[in-house]
Amino acid sequence: PVRPPSNLPPPGNICLHVSLEPERLGYGRVGSVYPLTIDDTNQYGLPSLVIKVAARRRSDDLAREAWFYEEMENIQGVAIARCYGFFTAEIEQNSQVLDWEVRDRIIKPTRANQASVRNGSEKTFPSVLVLERLGDVMPIGVPLEALKPDVHEIYSDMGRFGIEHMDIRWRNILAAPATDQSIVCPYHGHRHQWRVVDFDLSRKSNFSHSHIESSADGWLETILDGLEKGYVVEPWD
Repeated sequence: PVRPPSNLPPPGNICLHVSLEPERLGYGRVGSVYPLTIDDTNQYGLPSLVIKVAARRRSDDLAREAWFYEEMENIQGVAIARCYGFFTAEIEQNSQVLDWEVRDRIIKPTRANQASVRNGSEKTFPSVLVLERLGDVMPIGVPLEALKPDVHEIYSDMGRFGIEHMDIRWRNILAAPATDQSIVCPYHGHRHQWRVVDFDLSRKSNFSHSHIESSADGWLETILDGLEKGYVVEPWD
């Protein structure tokens, strides 16, 4: 599908002062997520924010994720998190960026990355993605019949853009902000209670909307059934 026209205003020159809170909300293959505190008067009316910081040598993956947020701009704040931009800058080679050293001990670099380091071609480009802060994951060990339709619908919304998430997991489906007046879904006529995150593994395909929707529905049912029975099903299980 062709990307719909953007509804955003032309780029401006807004400067926002924020502080990074030390509590890490989560981490994965591409990076870690931290909450932000807006230091000024929040004159722009922004919601609570988080920052996703790319792990060492993962800036390209985070840029890929940013592309998918841009591709699905029309359902930001509807079915997926609102994205406020992707930012990067070159810094000194030996600079320390948040928990890079810790992550290097946990997540080993790929063979291509190691070759880049040996050849002296590695540059240090910390990259960040600014997103709205969402709520909790879905509950475990309780009936989920009331929320199942909404979860299926947000993946149906993504399928209209030809987007296959490719990372359907319990931790990647979060509640919409409790204080948020979410945008009414243009496809379902009501506000969704859940939002999808993490698109670094996603792909845009030429499959039909119905094909993408049915593929997601099958895996969603497996995840939701597991949660009701008290356990989390992961893609590698």
